Amino acid sequence: MSRVAALLTARTTSIPPAALHSSKTDAAIEFPITRAISLVCAAYAASVLDNALVHLGYDEREAALNRCDELLSEFCIWPLGSGSSGGSTRRGVGTGGSGPTSKELILALVQAVKAEMTEGKEGDDLCFEVIVTVFEVFSKMDSLLG
Repeated sequence: MSRVAALLTARTTSIPPAALHSSKTDAAIEFPITRAISLVCAAYAASVLDNALVHLGYDEREAALNRCDELLSEFCIWPLGSGSSGGSTRRGVGTGGSGPTSKELILALVQAVKAEMTEGKEGDDLCFEVIVTVFEVFSKMDSLLG
C-alpha cells in the first residue's frame, strides 16, 4: 500500500524510491518503474485502489485517483508517450502548492519507463507492448462489464 501511495502522491518529477521497492530483496527486480505503474493501474481497474489510499485526506485521495486515471490513460497507448497526458475523465481536485503539474509527473514516468525499455534486452519491447495492451483493456473495463 505504501508503494501505491508514494507513486500517486509524489510531488516531484523524480520517482520516489518508496514507490519502487517494498524491501531490500526487491531491489534487484527488473523494470521496477513499470512494475510500480502496473500495480497501481491494476489496483485502479479492480476498484481496490481506495484501500491503499484510505489514510489520505479527501483532497489528497481524489488527487491520487485523478493521477492514476491519467497514468492509465497515458500508458494504454502504444507507443508510449503518444497519449494526451492529462485527458482525465475524473473531475480534478485542487492540490495546492507550487510543485510540478500532474502532466509533468506523468511525462516523467513515461520517460522513466522508456528508459527501462531501452536498457532491457532485445525483444523486451514486445513485453512492454503487451503491458500497454493490458492497460488498454483495463481502461475499457467499465464499459466492457457495464
